[in-house]
Amino acid sequence: MSFSFNGNHIELASEALGSSFESEANSNFVFLETHEPLSHSQESELQSYGVRFLQQLTETTWLCKYEPADLVIIRGQAFVANVAVVDPRHKIAPTLKAPMWARKKSEERDEKHTVHVRLHDEAGMTAHQVARRMSEVTDVSIEEMVVQRDNTVTLDVAGQVLLNIAKIDDVASIEKVRGEVEVS
Repeated sequence: MSFSFNGNHIELASEALGSSFESEANSNFVFLETHEPLSHSQESELQSYGVRFLQQLTETTWLCKYEPADLVIIRGQAFVANVAVVDPRHKIAPTLKAPMWARKKSEERDEKHTVHVRLHDEAGMTAHQVARRMSEVTDVSIEEMVVQRDNTVTLDVAGQVLLNIAKIDDVASIEKVRGEVEVS
């Protein structure tokens, strides 16, 4: 089953195959796909294991928060088709990922973008804490970021560090800002 997340086309079966224990242990956000729409008892059963449903993506696919490091108990449910950790690359909007033929790698790395970095619902960190973490991985000072009430941080950043931001587990999406935004 395929679906769209942050504008990215995802085939969950291939995502699940590429998932490693290391990525599972370092992330609390997963895509969960079932064979059929969940019954109330199946949903309750998953919730009893610690699954929190954040966003329904298709009739049988959800973005979930799941804090235990091991997905074996979830994968073992007969009604679960696939479960995979959210790949950080899927947090970056396609408009920020230029086609390989469109420009040279050095141009893509150096190009500055004004971006909105949005946090997951039920993020473990506040927007201010994520801004501090982003400052560490981007060399952009916190003073150069705008932290908004809706768990969004806006900043100007080089394309080469977008994946570093996306690897912060509580980040849900990175989108290019349209229009004028004052970031200083």
